[in-house]
Amino acid sequence: MLALRERSLQRQATNPEATRPSRPSLPPAHRDGHGGVNLALDRPEGVTIIAILLILGGLASLFFGALALVVAGDISSGSAAIPTTLSGISSSDVIDLIYVIAVGFVVSGLVEFWFALGLLRGKNWARLATIVLEIIVLIQYVPLFIVAGDVLAFVGIALTVITIYYLTRSDVKAYFKQVNPSEIGGN
Repeated sequence: MLALRERSLQRQATNPEATRPSRPSLPPAHRDGHGGVNLALDRPEGVTIIAILLILGGLASLFFGALALVVAGDISSGSAAIPTTLSGISSSDVIDLIYVIAVGFVVSGLVEFWFALGLLRGKNWARLATIVLEIIVLIQYVPLFIVAGDVLAFVGIALTVITIYYLTRSDVKAYFKQVNPSEIGGN
């Protein structure tokens, strides 16, 4: 026991830092990996949820785009007939229209993926673009709900309003308006 006490006193005499209480360390999320501290805000969970919803919407758009291409192929090969309500329209016009719809779905899906990636990376342009996209969606849902009384349109309106509100909150704006350290001094 005495030998242990002597070693401790020798260590204190040669290294005064050993007797100082250590400072509490920050969680790994706040360290920058280079010995410094990262003061950046963590991504809000709601931003992650919105990005996931955009990714799911993008997948749905790609699915419907692929489905439209299959339908156009079936009509052009003759294995599917044009509905009788479209009997005054040529099959080539219907096929062209379906191809345009398919391209629209695919482009929409890719744009949603791009916005989601931007949100996940904390890009303010993605936040603003998502707000604009949600306003466009809201403009589409409101007449659908008013005219048809569609319950799903009401759910869409509610989710859209919540998304717009969330992305305009001051704490969320603060996250997106941070300066990215990689944009300073070419690091």
